[in-house]
Amino acid sequence: MAQLPSVSIEQAKKIELILKYKFNDAISQIRVHSWLNNFKKAEWDLAITVFEHIEYYTLDKLCDLLNSEICEITKTNNSLIFIPIGSQAKSGDVMLYLIQKMKQSWGKAINYRFCRLCDEDENSIQDDDVIILVDDFVGTGKTVESFVESNIGIIDAILARKIQIILLCCFMMDFTLNRLRRRFPDITFMPCEIKYRAFDNEKSLFGSHSKMVEVRKFCYKYGQKIIGKRRRDDMKPLGFGNCQSLVVMEQSTPNDTLPLIWGSTAKGEPLFPRFYDKKVMLSRIQRSENVWWMAKMAHSFKQTDNDINWKEYFSNTNYVSLLILKILISDRIKSEYRILNTLGLSKTEFQQLKQYGLNKGMWDQNLVVPDNIRKMYFEILYKLRHRKQEEMDTNICNKKIYVPETFKGLS
Repeated sequence: MAQLPSVSIEQAKKIELILKYKFNDAISQIRVHSWLNNFKKAEWDLAITVFEHIEYYTLDKLCDLLNSEICEITKTNNSLIFIPIGSQAKSGDVMLYLIQKMKQSWGKAINYRFCRLCDEDENSIQDDDVIILVDDFVGTGKTVESFVESNIGIIDAILARKIQIILLCCFMMDFTLNRLRRRFPDITFMPCEIKYRAFDNEKSLFGSHSKMVEVRKFCYKYGQKIIGKRRRDDMKPLGFGNCQSLVVMEQSTPNDTLPLIWGSTAKGEPLFPRFYDKKVMLSRIQRSENVWWMAKMAHSFKQTDNDINWKEYFSNTNYVSLLILKILISDRIKSEYRILNTLGLSKTEFQQLKQYGLNKGMWDQNLVVPDNIRKMYFEILYKLRHRKQEEMDTNICNKKIYVPETFKGLS
């Protein structure tokens, strides 16, 4: 990792406040400082301005947005078919994962199922069904157009039967919404939030026109460096299709977002990486910290006091549960999806560990840690820190100190 930049006290305080109140400490200060290495020191204030205006959405927030729209649909319909846009394991599938989590809050008996349109038989769709196509971010709309065109036969047959088709997404660019409505007038488009270009003359978040132009030049300059040889016809220095988005989601960053946010030069690290190799590197750093913590906790169990009896809660084969506990308490992450990614667990493995923690009283069904477990956790941390200080003091005492026989001619 490159050397961290020496930011000013004012810049450090601003970064700390942004992380705390806007990102809920979802990323570390070290990550932000490493990202600043991409830019010249004189440009750090501009970079921090961009960082301040990123629109960050946790999975819980995305659930709230989707749930609000689905509840509106269920007021008049109780038979829903959810279909992801795009190929398997893409953003549409993540949205299905979120929708499955929120189904209990729909308030009444709703018949629903998940499927892929290419696997669906038009005759299996009933007249009272509502087809809901789902995605997270619709930027240029090309993915939507490609999806509709490749499935035009069954879509036309469904529409001919007066069955409603809704495209539900978390975000859609304003210019794309208008164009898709004109092109597909029989499909209902329901974006949870409409987004505008970051450097729109009328809707920019960057204040005055002169300030907006300054930030735009900065983003364009580094956008050109970042996309480099990866550049395609539609990949522009200000995002795919020149969408100029500021949206970052907990599980992913769209390529429609400013490349300066998700990419990096040779000198620094990405802030919210899109590419697999960068994510692996950052995950490796996180895992190494987790392994250190787990080893320290395991060592502490063998020497724990009788009044802090962790063995009552954990067995030697379930130290991964401790990592989940650390993430829930110390890292303040409640998202199952992020825990899966951070620890490299499969969904089945996580469910087994979650049930183990439920049985032991480590957390409840919503992954909320009770006060008695929190207290024990912090007591163990105190013991570890105290022991570390004792080790440091011991090392100092054991070191040989050289005392000269004479100093400035005096003995």
